[in-house]
Amino acid sequence: GELESARQSFQSESGQSYPWVWFHDVVALYACLDMLDDRQKVILQSHCPELPSDEVISFGGKIEDANWMKQAERLAFARANVFVLPNKHAMPIYASLIQPATRIDYLLSGCRQMIAKQIMPLDPKYVYYLWLGRRMAIKGFDIVLQAFQEAHAQDPSLRLLVVGKGDPVCAPGIIDIGYSAQPATWLASCDYLISANRQSYFDLSVMESLSLGTPLIISCTGGHRYFKDVDSDGVVA
Repeated sequence: GELESARQSFQSESGQSYPWVWFHDVVALYACLDMLDDRQKVILQSHCPELPSDEVISFGGKIEDANWMKQAERLAFARANVFVLPNKHAMPIYASLIQPATRIDYLLSGCRQMIAKQIMPLDPKYVYYLWLGRRMAIKGFDIVLQAFQEAHAQDPSLRLLVVGKGDPVCAPGIIDIGYSAQPATWLASCDYLISANRQSYFDLSVMESLSLGTPLIISCTGGHRYFKDVDSDGVVA
């Protein structure tokens, strides 16, 4: 379905007529390889914090699916004339796939200014930390859970709101919200956003937090090393 959707989009937008085509994931580029003219130039930007084939395994996919993705990412990178990253610190994620002839360009990611539709009536006697996003090891979800449990044992006034898809969490001080279509509401309502990635590209939740002015506690890994030298009271690295 994802392959067919990419092909339909390419055709409906008359992709064959453009001298340059920008793809934002390897699957979309792989799906359209046979429709690209040899004279067309391809820009590729993959936003994953790990290789797409590794991400398949992280999501519990089968080894044959990961092998298929390895072929797709290899062919996609072989076709790319330009590869875009947010900064040089994210380069190691894709170094094994980038071709010698491929040009590397850096374009810092951004997001539209978020506006919270409401502020949740959270009890002001507690301090609220927010986890926003996928509950994955590469995102450091287990690190946050363990650290919070240790902190909560010392200070019962701490609370951790968990927003996003994943297995339910039940522990003292943790409030599992589940998926929410209004991340701005939770970002604006909490005291801190926590980002503890083991490996980073450039997370949307980090940019959204900064756009709302919510203080950010972040591990400066990969592309997030950009924030290590940012002079801001809103960033604690």
